[in-house]
Amino acid sequence: MAERNSFFDEFVNALSDADLYKLMDVISIEDAAALIAGVSPNNVYHDNYGNSDYVSVRNKDGDPHNAEDVFSISLKTLVHAIKAGKLNAYIVVTPYTESLIQNDLNKDWIAISDINTAKTTIDREDLKEWLSDRGVYPHLLFPNGKKDDYMNQKHLNYSAKLALCVRAWEAAQTDNLNGKRVKGFIEDWMKDNAKAFGVTNTGEKFFKELAAIPNWDTTGGRAKANPTPLKVGKSADKRLAIEVQKKLTVNLPDNLPKADIDFDIPF
Repeated sequence: MAERNSFFDEFVNALSDADLYKLMDVISIEDAAALIAGVSPNNVYHDNYGNSDYVSVRNKDGDPHNAEDVFSISLKTLVHAIKAGKLNAYIVVTPYTESLIQNDLNKDWIAISDINTAKTTIDREDLKEWLSDRGVYPHLLFPNGKKDDYMNQKHLNYSAKLALCVRAWEAAQTDNLNGKRVKGFIEDWMKDNAKAFGVTNTGEKFFKELAAIPNWDTTGGRAKANPTPLKVGKSADKRLAIEVQKKLTVNLPDNLPKADIDFDIPF
């Protein structure tokens, strides 16, 4: 009997909670709010207080301490987003709970039923896109972290060389290159900042090859101190360039008039 229980327990625990959540491609508004709050959708419950129905989540050991508040706010926000057409959903309404709405005082009132948060469903990818657009990345929906977590050195999949390349590229956009070519600036910047990103290789060849990745200026040659001169191709363009040059040249006479100087100045 004990062996059967052991086998049964092993079978039940074959999938982790995270794996189970991944199977939820289409989820209800309540499920979505629970995942945003960091708790299992199984923690959602319905109750009645003062002749009013409400929905909430039960906190268990290890759940976020503010899960109930986050769930409540997320539930309302999701409903509002769906009503406003900002979040796609397969909408199911609760009958006999009609409300009158209007979005313009000059228009007619419209009677609608309340959205059923337990039965209205959202596509998981639509939900993730909606959250991502707002810079929100709840762990149960984004187990691998947010989009720019590649810069987080505590991330499980952090790549030191990738982070160094990204920051070097950003630095070259705004810093003074001091007459250097882009690749030379990036290479020197990498040498000075490599350790801060966890890059331990300090060889000249290593930085030269790595700097080629974020370098966008692949024309080669020396850095130019002066602007590139105007290149004139066709004869019409040449005449236009000559006319522009004349306009920009001070028009002085070839022979300047002699000054009328009186040398017999009395003292």
